[in-house]
Amino acid sequence: GPDLANVRGKTVRRKPDAVVENYVAVPKDFVLANKHVTLAADVFFVDGLPLLLTLSRRIKFMTSEYCPVRTAKQLSHHIKKVSR
Repeated sequence: GPDLANVRGKTVRRKPDAVVENYVAVPKDFVLANKHVTLAADVFFVDGLPLLLTLSRRIKFMTSEYCPVRTAKQLSHHIKKVSR
């Protein structure tokens, strides 16, 4: 094959596709069957960037969101956003 060092030096990074937030309608019977869901949350760090991880224990729904300010008010805002 081609010289690997040469290819690495001449290859440029391609711009990744933008992340699109998708909101979907949840069926009414699913909402009624899962009215009481336990939501667990934790803040973790990736390369020094704080992320809020939420996990619903019963329906196994997991989210992560960048959370630069970790005050109680901001964390509750992010959690409410997930629970809508």
